[in-house]
Amino acid sequence: MRFKFLLLFCLVLSLGTYAQKKDKSTDNYTYIKLFITNAEGKILLLKWDNDWEVPGARYNAPYTISRFIDTLCHEDGINVTNVKLSGMYTVESEGQKKYAIMQYYSGTTTSTSQRVPAGCADIRWFTIDEALKLIPFEDMKMMVKKISEDRQAVWGAAIYKYKDKNTRLPVIEWREPFYKLN
Repeated sequence: MRFKFLLLFCLVLSLGTYAQKKDKSTDNYTYIKLFITNAEGKILLLKWDNDWEVPGARYNAPYTISRFIDTLCHEDGINVTNVKLSGMYTVESEGQKKYAIMQYYSGTTTSTSQRVPAGCADIRWFTIDEALKLIPFEDMKMMVKKISEDRQAVWGAAIYKYKDKNTRLPVIEWREPFYKLN
């Protein structure tokens, strides 16, 4: 009788432990991007390898979003004020089980200098038109354009990214076109 009870106890315990394991293959990835403008209305871009893009990083830090943003700005050698959420969208990518959540925060700086963060090739200020020509990522260009059109709005959207079967170029399909969250 004791053996049966012990066996049943172990079986129940192991089922509970197994049921509590989380399938990490469906975790979301959150990225924080910064739309920072200076007194001239120019936007800050970083050059990673050969690609220009707005500053940002994957948010997987054990601290608040505001501290994370401050850390990103510190790495770029600038002080940013009036930081606010300006856009957020989900990205579903072909062949990926995980969705990415892109959060764009905007702010302004009076800094006249900046420094190239580790891992980057360059950092510079560009007009919005120049930035839109340099940024190679269509979804980033679309969000930069939306934020620059209406700085008071918080933009939302959902996209699906895949590669064209013939050209192998990236394609964006709208799941939910841009809409105002506020």
